[in-house]
Amino acid sequence: MSLKKIEQIKSRKWFSLWDIAAFGVIIITAVILIISFTVGKDKSSLEGFYVSYRGEQVLTFEFGSTPRVLKEENVAVEEVSGGYKIRFYTDGMDGFNDIFVDIKNKTVGVTSSNCSAHKDCVYTPELKYNSSTPIICTPHALTISPLKFYDNGVIG
Repeated sequence: MSLKKIEQIKSRKWFSLWDIAAFGVIIITAVILIISFTVGKDKSSLEGFYVSYRGEQVLTFEFGSTPRVLKEENVAVEEVSGGYKIRFYTDGMDGFNDIFVDIKNKTVGVTSSNCSAHKDCVYTPELKYNSSTPIICTPHALTISPLKFYDNGVIG
């Protein structure tokens, strides 16, 4: 590099007008995305949910009624105080997920599982809104989704 080129680089300002404009566009875009994902969410309480195993529904539940089991060999339902305890079994009966439905608070979540060391499905936040993100247990091919959840074909 020539000495003249080095002097030109040293004499430049830190940011040009175009740099500031590009940073401004990035910041405005980030703010719009954050607002649209937090304010635009449907905060209506959960009306019900369905449980899918390998893409096929095995149980549906609407608050105000009893669980409707679609595959008896994969699901066991027990009524407990305050809700329902649902045990989901994989086809070989070696895998399980315990699901608790809280009737009073209209929530559902996975309480225990033997799927892996990480147990991501147990630590996933419970479903409490129609817009809640589905609970997914990848090792057991299990998905718990709100009934009114809009599925664009990516999940489940």
